[in-house]
Amino acid sequence: MTDIFDKQKKESLNGIDQSKKGSFDEPIEDLIIYLNSLSDFFTTSSCSGRTIVFTQSENKKKGCKWLVTSHGKIDAVDVINAVNETDENVTFKFEAFILHLQCRNLEQAQNMLAIALACGYRNSGLVIGKKKKIMLAVRQSHGLEVPLVFNDKVKVSNEYIHQLVLAANIKMDENFLRIKKFFENLKEEFG
Repeated sequence: MTDIFDKQKKESLNGIDQSKKGSFDEPIEDLIIYLNSLSDFFTTSSCSGRTIVFTQSENKKKGCKWLVTSHGKIDAVDVINAVNETDENVTFKFEAFILHLQCRNLEQAQNMLAIALACGYRNSGLVIGKKKKIMLAVRQSHGLEVPLVFNDKVKVSNEYIHQLVLAANIKMDENFLRIKKFFENLKEEFG
């Protein structure tokens, strides 16, 4: 007889990807496939890390428009061009790897959490829902968010953008090194 966890895993993995992109991020595809092959876990959402440049109106309910987005390194010229092609407020944001896993039981969740913490994912944690659903968030405080255009007219310099992109690209390199370490530690633990 299949338990509730196995049923939820099957439904989740056979369901429609609800992300804006509609698929796993390529840099972590092997990691996600590996995690989903383990009997006691399945992924519910993930991001390999990304840098985005976006506009956001004063009325936040209207949402935002992405001008530049990448799950790898970016080029300062692309950011400068995006800033110069709009007359709206523009924000630059780097977001590190994040992963959400549903876990079969508390023991396995704690084991996975220990691996994440050992790899530097200090903001990771567990949430246990009302129906004993055990979720693990693997995350870190490795982000960066700054405005590039204020009040639709005050812009930062191109030199500032070059330095900001350099900092974000360094963070992206560190992000991928940490993901690699996490994946290696998982394979060591789970085979």
